[in-house]
Amino acid sequence: MGLDLRIHKKPEAKEVFLGLIKQADIWVENLVWLEERYGITDEMCLEVNPKLGIVHVSGYGHPKFGGEVEKSQNRENMGGTKMPEKEFHIVVFIKPVPDMEKVKFDTERGVVDRGSAPLEINPFDLNALEAAVQIKEKLGGEITVVSMAPPAAERVLKDAIARGADRAILLSDKRFAGADTLATSYTLASAIRKLENFDLIICGEKTVDGDTGQVGPEVAEHLAIPHVAYASEIKEVSKERLLLVSELGIPYLVELKLPGLITVTKDVNKPRLPTLKDKLKARKAKIEIWTADNLSDVADVNRFGFFGSPTQVVKCLVPPMKKRKGQIFKGKDAVDKLVEALEKEGILG
Repeated sequence: MGLDLRIHKKPEAKEVFLGLIKQADIWVENLVWLEERYGITDEMCLEVNPKLGIVHVSGYGHPKFGGEVEKSQNRENMGGTKMPEKEFHIVVFIKPVPDMEKVKFDTERGVVDRGSAPLEINPFDLNALEAAVQIKEKLGGEITVVSMAPPAAERVLKDAIARGADRAILLSDKRFAGADTLATSYTLASAIRKLENFDLIICGEKTVDGDTGQVGPEVAEHLAIPHVAYASEIKEVSKERLLLVSELGIPYLVELKLPGLITVTKDVNKPRLPTLKDKLKARKAKIEIWTADNLSDVADVNRFGFFGSPTQVVKCLVPPMKKRKGQIFKGKDAVDKLVEALEKEGILG
């Protein structure tokens, strides 16, 4: 039997706990506040049950939300049963975007006509998913993809499952519509809080339809976890840390302690193509749909969508395509005319 001491907050917690500890044989999570408030120490626990395995965590919050792990070990020399190792959990954010080769722009309204082209996984998110699959191949674990999009995006998430994801969650609700990057990142961070358990979040560096590069780092700030942007290479991976090359003008070698978040560039890997077997299997996959109501216990729903967005896109302008201007110089003075034209354009000094 394992015990989580955070449930014992009443004055009689000490007696309740010591009575139960005699039956425990796996582990105890001993938070500092319990020792300060009730005088329950590791030594007291071991005196009651010498075979107990202990994991000692300091801080008032879970590590992924700002707490710190002081030490995490099972005291095997005292005869305790080792705590089962937690499965490594990677979350990948996926954005369905219209095929930019086929999409049309409504120049009169100044908006992208998203219905003019089929949805596909944002190309940079393919690199994020491939990075997650490669890490999973080394460390094991589970990959969950999360997307905030209309119901039609289910097909895109099934493509993500075919490419290696184990679970897919679609955040879909009219109340999510009209979100800017701040409201989008808040909604995605709320989904992470709802999941509760994660070790690493991976995002593409940007989306081809927005090109802001803001959402990933904003999610990390909402969750108070470290993050590294523009990772072009993942050199080392473990369940405690990543060693990355970050391209911020010049390459930097950066160590990221987990849990944390990274955004990756297209240079980080080459996404593999799903096999026919994977595609057929993904067709049967169930996509979980989460609405604003599903997140209401961990978030302020007024911060979702249009009403949670301090900025709005007024108009989208499409620059006209410039055609190449050609000139032909003939005759004996053709070279002189060419040099004169190049000097006029500032090409020759």
